[in-house]
Amino acid sequence: MALTASAATSWASSQYIEYSRVKDYWAADLPVNCGRFNFDTLRYDYYLDDNVAFEAFNAGAFDLREEGSAKTRKAASRCASSCCCAAAPAMTGRCPTSTTCHGSASA
Repeated sequence: MALTASAATSWASSQYIEYSRVKDYWAADLPVNCGRFNFDTLRYDYYLDDNVAFEAFNAGAFDLREEGSAKTRKAASRCASSCCCAAAPAMTGRCPTSTTCHGSASA
């Protein structure tokens, strides 16, 4: 019987850590845990350089980024706000290269 809902299953020092859900967690069916621990695996990648982390986020290497700099946040949203495509959500700041953006020649 497991005492925690997840356990570290793989890691590389200063690179990443991956947690997997423990199938026989004793409190999994308690009402207080309803809606919690719904992922089979969670992976945390570590980036030592903020610029590298920002570029990895823009490339789609990971899904969630907490940004503390307004300047970087503005640069990330510039592309998403100028694209003529619903597939480029402003929240992620990603701009697909296949879209035609304002100011460029249309096909």
